[in-house]
Amino acid sequence: MSKNTTTLKKAYCPYCRSDNEMVPIFDVNPDADVCYCPNCMRELKPKNAIDNYNYFISTKIDRANRLLFRDTRFLEAYDSFGDVLRIDSTSHRARFGRILSLVYMSTLRKSNFSKTQLLLQEEAEEYYHKLKDQIAYMKFLNKVDYALDEYFKRFYRKLVTKDRFYSLECAELYYIRISEIIELKKTVADELEKSYAKTSDPRIKDSLNDTNKSIKELNKCLEKRALIVDGKRYKFEKILNDNQVLFSQLDETVNPLERYHHRKLVDNEKKGRLIKDKVYPDNSHLMALTGMVFPLFIIFTALGVLGFLATFLKRFADYKLYLYIASAGFNAIGLTALVFFIIWKVQLSRRHHLID
Repeated sequence: MSKNTTTLKKAYCPYCRSDNEMVPIFDVNPDADVCYCPNCMRELKPKNAIDNYNYFISTKIDRANRLLFRDTRFLEAYDSFGDVLRIDSTSHRARFGRILSLVYMSTLRKSNFSKTQLLLQEEAEEYYHKLKDQIAYMKFLNKVDYALDEYFKRFYRKLVTKDRFYSLECAELYYIRISEIIELKKTVADELEKSYAKTSDPRIKDSLNDTNKSIKELNKCLEKRALIVDGKRYKFEKILNDNQVLFSQLDETVNPLERYHHRKLVDNEKKGRLIKDKVYPDNSHLMALTGMVFPLFIIFTALGVLGFLATFLKRFADYKLYLYIASAGFNAIGLTALVFFIIWKVQLSRRHHLID
């Protein structure tokens, strides 16, 4: 006599009302004819309850993705993906999003690339190597790879003027970040190689080749001489255990830059403006503006309509002209607010990353 080996699945009751989002979630036998919510005891079809749960999780992931890619609120996105994992630890989409959020939380002075590498290695063995959809895994690894390329392009421009580093400290940071990016890309390449060994899919092979090619290009960057605005040249030797960069100063020098806007990495440097710490896109100002102008559109449009309606009242007969002018003015302000709202919304919907 065989035992019943039906695997229970997560279900969600749409009738439960609670501040605790775990209350409506329960386990259900998908082969049963009916099931009952253990909280409110409503009768449900197992398939519908399971679909409700999947929709619930998908909605939370979509919200976290908007935080990451549109709003660029990276820490909030990281926490939101973590909230999903506390509910459903098997969600690979949430795990992918959390790792990407960790990458994008990196700033000029503090990167998360080493942490990302460790997290990716830990979760790969436990979760990602067991995924049936290895193409989804490949796409995620590509996004990590592209996010690193995006960082490299953006952070380099902050450290140089006319291809010269503002200071030796800027050059040190440059070589440290490149080394961290290379190590994380190597992990991405290792994972793509393992994925290709399982599937032999040519798309994964192409991704692997692209990642290896970018690693070679970054290694070439490590071989380049560091030219400082004062005309001195340095050769990168290696990074020591305490994350200090070992340089050897070269004998040849060039003429120092005479005219440039100096930038500095730390406040205690005497000369120059402090280099901004953010590397990745920041849409926080657009989010604040769109949140501000839409209420203005509603308020002034309402005032314009009320002013126009007031012209039909006898008590305001002597003030019709003023009411028409006020109504037109309020409507003009409301329309202007709406135009700006639409413009900024369109800007938010455009691509702000290389990967979204």
